[in-house]
Amino acid sequence: MPRQRRQIGAILKVPIGDGWHSYAQVLDEPEVAFFDVRTRTDFAVFDILDLPCLFRLWVMNWAVTSGRWSRVGKADVAGPFRQPIARFREDAIDGSLWLHLNGVEEPAQPFECADLECAAV
Repeated sequence: MPRQRRQIGAILKVPIGDGWHSYAQVLDEPEVAFFDVRTRTDFAVFDILDLPCLFRLWVMNWAVTSGRWSRVGKADVAGPFRQPIARFREDAIDGSLWLHLNGVEEPAQPFECADLECAAV
């Protein structure tokens, strides 16, 4: 697998086992948007972009740059994907909770984190 660099807008083919794969788009670091598809068929980039977003997660650069998720194209990042989403982080040492949005963290209560994705890589 040839290494590749992280590039915003890159469309990646993500193997999920037994010959199945999905697709994802690289967003601002460290985020990646995963599309709602499980297939054994290769899709064209414009068909991938028509798929609904299943979820957005923070992903370690290695997953993108190792080449394990092969780059199949590139496209502009759609408007909704350019909007940051709130996440929470739990401190591994003291268990305190923090809200994370736009690169800013502030202390949080459990009820404020209930419906948020955990910010972890």
